[in-house]
Amino acid sequence: MPSPDAAPATGAEHVRWDLTDLYPTEADLRTDLARTEDAAAAYGEQYRGRIADLDADALAASLGEQEGIHDRAGRAYTYAYLAWSTATEDPARGA
Repeated sequence: MPSPDAAPATGAEHVRWDLTDLYPTEADLRTDLARTEDAAAAYGEQYRGRIADLDADALAASLGEQEGIHDRAGRAYTYAYLAWSTATEDPARGA
């Protein structure tokens, strides 16, 4: 019998996200985060203060680069959020 203080069962107590579609391992996540940080820094160095001087083709190329950076950062965020949301009491996942 559950304790009177226990939260009522929802039926989803054992549901876990399969995050391997995003990153097969946490090491892959960390590698991709480092690459994304490097790409963002390089993007800033290349384009900071120059956007107004770009022609249409160069602007489109810069936006394509920015899109890739945002996609990788978003994938990492999604991985971290879903990993945490399945075990919010785990301080390592919250970090």
